Amino acid sequence: MDRDARGGRAAGQAHARLRRAGAPRLPVRDAAPRGRPALTLEDGARPEPPAQPDLELRDGDLIDLPGRTLRAIHTPGHTPGHVCLFLEDAARLFTGDHVLPDITPHIGIYPYDRDDIDPLDDFLTSLDKVAALGRTEALPAHERIFDDTAARAAEIRAHHEDKLVRLAAVLAEPLTIWEAAALMRWNRSWEDLSPMLRGMAAGEAAAHLRALEARGLIRRLPEVDPVRFVAVDS
Repeated sequence: MDRDARGGRAAGQAHARLRRAGAPRLPVRDAAPRGRPALTLEDGARPEPPAQPDLELRDGDLIDLPGRTLRAIHTPGHTPGHVCLFLEDAARLFTGDHVLPDITPHIGIYPYDRDDIDPLDDFLTSLDKVAALGRTEALPAHERIFDDTAARAAEIRAHHEDKLVRLAAVLAEPLTIWEAAALMRWNRSWEDLSPMLRGMAAGEAAAHLRALEARGLIRRLPEVDPVRFVAVDS
Protein backbone atom coordinates (compact mmCIF):
# COMPACT_ATOMS: atom_id res chain seq x y z
CA MET A 1 0.00 0.00 0.00
CA ASP A 2 1.45 3.39 -0.99
CA ARG A 3 1.89 6.30 1.39
CA ASP A 4 -1.15 8.25 0.15
CA ALA A 5 -3.38 5.22 0.54
CA ARG A 6 -2.09 4.58 4.06
CA GLY A 7 -2.65 8.23 4.94
CA GLY A 8 -6.18 8.12 3.56
CA ARG A 9 -7.02 4.97 5.50
CA ALA A 10 -5.56 6.41 8.70
CA ALA A 11 -7.57 9.61 8.24
CA GLY A 12 -10.74 7.60 7.72
CA GLN A 13 -10.12 5.56 10.86
CA ALA A 14 -9.35 8.70 12.82
CA HIS A 15 -12.60 10.36 11.72
CA ALA A 16 -14.56 7.21 12.66
CA ARG A 17 -13.06 7.25 16.14
CA LEU A 18 -13.71 10.96 16.51
CA ARG A 19 -17.35 10.39 15.62
CA ARG A 20 -17.44 7.54 18.15
CA ALA A 21 -16.39 10.16 20.74
CA GLY A 22 -19.21 12.44 19.61
CA ALA A 23 -17.17 14.87 17.52
CA PRO A 24 -18.78 16.65 14.58
CA ARG A 25 -17.51 15.55 11.20
CA LEU A 26 -14.61 17.74 10.09
CA PRO A 27 -13.50 18.39 6.53
CA VAL A 28 -10.10 16.78 6.01
CA ARG A 29 -8.59 20.17 5.16
CA ASP A 30 -9.54 21.43 8.65
CA ALA A 31 -8.38 18.40 10.58
CA ALA A 32 -4.62 18.77 10.37
CA PRO A 33 -1.85 21.14 9.30
CA ARG A 34 -1.06 21.15 5.58
CA GLY A 35 0.89 18.11 4.42
CA ARG A 36 0.00 15.91 7.39
CA PRO A 37 -2.65 13.15 7.58
CA ALA A 38 -5.83 14.29 9.32
CA LEU A 39 -5.89 13.62 13.06
CA THR A 40 -3.81 10.46 12.90
CA LEU A 41 -3.16 10.76 16.65
CA GLU A 42 -6.45 8.92 17.25
CA ASP A 43 -5.53 6.10 14.87
CA GLY A 44 -3.54 4.31 17.56
CA ALA A 45 -0.71 3.35 15.19
CA ARG A 46 2.82 3.48 16.58
CA PRO A 47 5.54 5.16 14.54
CA GLU A 48 8.70 3.27 13.76
CA PRO A 49 11.40 4.10 16.34
CA PRO A 50 14.44 5.98 15.02
CA ALA A 51 16.68 3.21 16.41
CA GLN A 52 16.21 -0.19 17.95
CA PRO A 53 16.94 -0.23 21.71
CA ASP A 54 19.76 -2.50 22.86
CA LEU A 55 19.00 -2.33 26.59
CA GLU A 56 15.67 -2.98 28.31
CA LEU A 57 15.22 -1.04 31.54
CA ARG A 58 13.00 -2.33 34.33
CA ASP A 59 11.70 -0.39 37.30
CA GLY A 60 14.50 -0.03 39.85
CA ASP A 61 17.33 -1.04 37.52
CA LEU A 62 20.68 0.62 38.07
CA ILE A 63 22.24 2.07 34.92
CA ASP A 64 25.91 1.49 34.27
CA LEU A 65 27.38 4.93 35.00
CA PRO A 66 30.85 4.70 36.58
CA GLY A 67 31.17 6.64 39.80
CA ARG A 68 27.45 7.53 40.00
CA THR A 69 24.23 5.83 41.13
CA LEU A 70 21.57 6.28 38.46
CA ARG A 71 18.34 4.32 38.86
CA ALA A 72 15.44 3.84 36.42
CA ILE A 73 12.01 4.68 37.85
CA HIS A 74 9.09 3.43 35.73
CA THR A 75 6.51 6.23 35.62
CA PRO A 76 3.69 5.29 33.22
CA GLY A 77 0.92 7.77 32.49
CA HIS A 78 2.04 10.24 29.84
CA THR A 79 3.17 7.14 27.93
CA PRO A 80 3.05 3.50 29.06
CA GLY A 81 6.84 3.14 28.98
CA HIS A 82 7.86 6.49 30.45
CA VAL A 83 10.79 6.41 32.87
CA CYS A 84 12.46 8.93 35.14
CA LEU A 85 16.14 8.61 35.99
CA PHE A 86 17.10 9.14 39.63
CA LEU A 87 20.65 10.24 40.32
CA GLU A 88 20.65 9.03 43.89
CA ASP A 89 24.08 10.32 44.91
CA ALA A 90 23.07 13.90 44.05
CA ALA A 91 19.31 13.82 44.82
CA ARG A 92 18.50 14.82 41.24
CA LEU A 93 15.68 13.41 39.14
CA PHE A 94 15.57 13.49 35.35
CA THR A 95 11.79 13.73 35.12
CA GLY A 96 11.34 13.64 31.35
CA ASP A 97 7.72 14.61 30.63
CA HIS A 98 6.40 13.22 33.91
CA VAL A 99 6.82 16.24 36.20
CA LEU A 100 7.14 19.70 34.62
CA PRO A 101 7.46 23.01 36.48
CA ASP A 102 4.63 25.07 34.97
CA ILE A 103 2.52 22.80 32.75
CA THR A 104 1.14 19.27 33.03
CA PRO A 105 1.89 16.48 30.57
CA HIS A 106 -0.83 15.20 28.28
CA ILE A 107 -2.64 12.14 29.65
CA GLY A 108 -4.96 10.73 27.00
CA ILE A 109 -6.70 7.61 25.74
CA TYR A 110 -6.60 6.63 22.05
CA PRO A 111 -8.90 5.30 20.68
CA TYR A 112 -11.09 7.42 22.91
CA ASP A 113 -13.52 4.73 24.08
CA ARG A 114 -11.02 2.10 25.32
CA ASP A 115 -12.00 0.59 28.65
CA ASP A 116 -9.03 -1.74 29.19
CA ILE A 117 -6.55 0.91 30.36
CA ASP A 118 -6.53 3.70 32.96
CA PRO A 119 -3.61 6.02 32.13
CA LEU A 120 -4.68 8.75 34.55
CA ASP A 121 -4.61 6.34 37.49
CA ASP A 122 -1.21 5.12 36.25
CA PHE A 123 -0.02 8.72 36.13
CA LEU A 124 -1.26 9.58 39.63
CA THR A 125 0.39 6.45 41.01
CA SER A 126 3.62 7.44 39.26
CA LEU A 127 3.43 10.91 40.82
CA ASP A 128 3.21 9.30 44.25
CA LYS A 129 6.21 7.13 43.38
CA VAL A 130 8.49 10.08 42.59
CA ALA A 131 7.16 12.05 45.57
CA ALA A 132 8.20 9.15 47.80
CA LEU A 133 11.81 9.71 46.75
CA GLY A 134 11.84 12.80 48.97
CA ARG A 135 13.05 16.27 48.08
CA THR A 136 14.89 16.13 44.76
CA GLU A 137 15.98 18.64 42.16
CA ALA A 138 14.06 18.08 38.91
CA LEU A 139 15.67 18.16 35.48
CA PRO A 140 12.69 17.95 33.09
CA ALA A 141 12.54 17.47 29.33
CA HIS A 142 10.75 20.83 28.91
CA GLU A 143 10.95 24.29 30.43
CA ARG A 144 13.48 24.67 33.28
CA ILE A 145 15.25 22.96 36.14
CA PHE A 146 13.36 23.35 39.42
CA ASP A 147 13.61 22.37 43.05
CA ASP A 148 11.40 19.98 45.06
CA THR A 149 9.94 17.44 42.65
CA ALA A 150 7.71 16.03 45.39
CA ALA A 151 5.96 19.35 45.98
CA ARG A 152 5.30 19.82 42.27
CA ALA A 153 4.05 16.24 41.98
CA ALA A 154 1.55 16.96 44.75
CA GLU A 155 0.37 20.09 42.91
CA ILE A 156 -0.17 18.13 39.69
CA ARG A 157 -2.06 15.38 41.52
CA ALA A 158 -4.33 17.99 43.15
CA HIS A 159 -4.92 19.58 39.73
CA HIS A 160 -6.18 16.29 38.28
CA GLU A 161 -8.25 15.42 41.33
CA ASP A 162 -9.96 18.82 41.00
CA LYS A 163 -10.65 18.13 37.31
CA LEU A 164 -12.18 14.77 38.26
CA VAL A 165 -14.48 16.39 40.82
CA ARG A 166 -15.59 19.06 38.35
CA LEU A 167 -16.18 16.52 35.60
CA ALA A 168 -18.21 14.20 37.84
CA ALA A 169 -20.42 17.15 38.78
CA VAL A 170 -21.63 17.68 35.19
CA LEU A 171 -22.53 14.06 34.51
CA ALA A 172 -26.04 14.04 35.96
CA GLU A 173 -27.11 13.69 32.32
CA PRO A 174 -25.32 11.49 29.75
CA LEU A 175 -22.49 13.18 27.87
CA THR A 176 -20.30 12.11 24.99
CA ILE A 177 -16.55 12.36 25.37
CA TRP A 178 -16.58 15.39 23.08
CA GLU A 179 -19.31 17.12 25.10
CA ALA A 180 -17.43 16.42 28.32
CA ALA A 181 -14.23 17.84 26.85
CA ALA A 182 -16.04 21.02 25.81
CA LEU A 183 -17.16 21.55 29.42
CA MET A 184 -13.72 21.05 30.97
CA ARG A 185 -11.23 23.82 31.68
CA TRP A 186 -8.26 24.18 29.32
CA ASN A 187 -5.56 26.82 28.91
CA ARG A 188 -7.84 28.58 26.43
CA SER A 189 -11.52 28.47 25.62
CA TRP A 190 -12.93 25.47 23.73
CA GLU A 191 -13.90 27.75 20.85
CA ASP A 192 -10.29 28.92 20.51
CA LEU A 193 -8.82 25.40 20.32
CA SER A 194 -7.77 24.17 16.89
CA PRO A 195 -9.25 20.89 15.63
CA MET A 196 -6.03 19.07 16.53
CA LEU A 197 -6.01 20.51 20.06
CA ARG A 198 -9.69 19.64 20.49
CA GLY A 199 -8.79 16.09 19.55
CA MET A 200 -6.09 16.04 22.23
CA ALA A 201 -8.47 17.60 24.76
CA ALA A 202 -10.97 14.85 23.98
CA GLY A 203 -8.24 12.28 24.63
CA GLU A 204 -7.58 13.83 28.02
CA ALA A 205 -11.31 14.01 28.76
CA ALA A 206 -11.52 10.31 27.90
CA ALA A 207 -8.75 9.56 30.40
CA HIS A 208 -10.58 11.45 33.15
CA LEU A 209 -13.88 9.75 32.31
CA ARG A 210 -12.17 6.36 32.39
CA ALA A 211 -10.66 7.15 35.82
CA LEU A 212 -14.09 8.11 37.18
CA GLU A 213 -15.53 4.93 35.69
CA ALA A 214 -12.79 2.81 37.30
CA ARG A 215 -13.53 4.47 40.65
CA GLY A 216 -17.19 3.47 40.31
CA LEU A 217 -18.47 7.05 40.13
CA ILE A 218 -19.79 7.03 36.56
CA ARG A 219 -20.82 4.41 34.00
CA ARG A 220 -20.87 4.21 30.25
CA LEU A 221 -24.21 3.57 28.61
CA PRO A 222 -24.36 0.21 26.81
CA GLU A 223 -24.79 -0.12 23.07
CA VAL A 224 -24.88 3.57 22.19
CA ASP A 225 -22.95 5.35 19.46
CA PRO A 226 -21.37 7.77 20.16
CA VAL A 227 -20.36 6.41 23.56
CA ARG A 228 -21.86 8.30 26.52
CA PHE A 229 -21.12 8.45 30.25
CA VAL A 230 -23.39 9.31 33.17
CA ALA A 231 -23.16 9.39 36.98
CA VAL A 232 -23.98 6.02 38.56
CA ASP A 233 -26.80 7.51 40.65
CA SER A 234 -28.52 9.14 37.66
